[in-house]
Amino acid sequence: DISTVTGTEYDCIGAKGTNDVGWHFLPGTSERYLHQIDANSTSAGYWNVDSEHPEAMYGRFARGFDIDNGKNALYFDVDDAFLRNTPLNGAYPVTIEVTYFDSGKGSWQLFYDTKGNANKRSTKIICTDTKTWKKATFVLNNARFANNAEKNSDFYIKNTGSTNVIFSVVELSRPPQSSAAFITTPLTS
Repeated sequence: DISTVTGTEYDCIGAKGTNDVGWHFLPGTSERYLHQIDANSTSAGYWNVDSEHPEAMYGRFARGFDIDNGKNALYFDVDDAFLRNTPLNGAYPVTIEVTYFDSGKGSWQLFYDTKGNANKRSTKIICTDTKTWKKATFVLNNARFANNAEKNSDFYIKNTGSTNVIFSVVELSRPPQSSAAFITTPLTS
């Protein structure tokens, strides 16, 4: 809707179309305590992934693999402030939740930095072509997160198949802790 996008910010309230274009934005993805490393050279940006289901919460903006162009991974750095400016070293478990579009027969795997292995493999996820958004949850009990994994990342999602997979959200959480860094609530599996 060109007439509203070129007008004032208030003109967009009455837009008759979707305007997801902006100028002078900060580069990168929306992030808080979790930064994607070299996003444009290691993965591809996607928009309006699941247009058949406009009510879907995910997929308006996404990143994923672009195998034909050698973009096969999403690398992440956990902000040191999130971990109290020291490597985690397995002091407590953290959870990584990855929301992906289950389309085609692609596959992927989460790798992460541990004390004994800078590129520890987790469970391999294989798409089953349900054409729905799914969430994979990983509870890591031995994460180090000292930027020793590939590309100096703390963890990464890597292609293990021959079909592109698209991701909407990658979330990192830790259990609530007291000021002395003790877990105050139990972590569910």
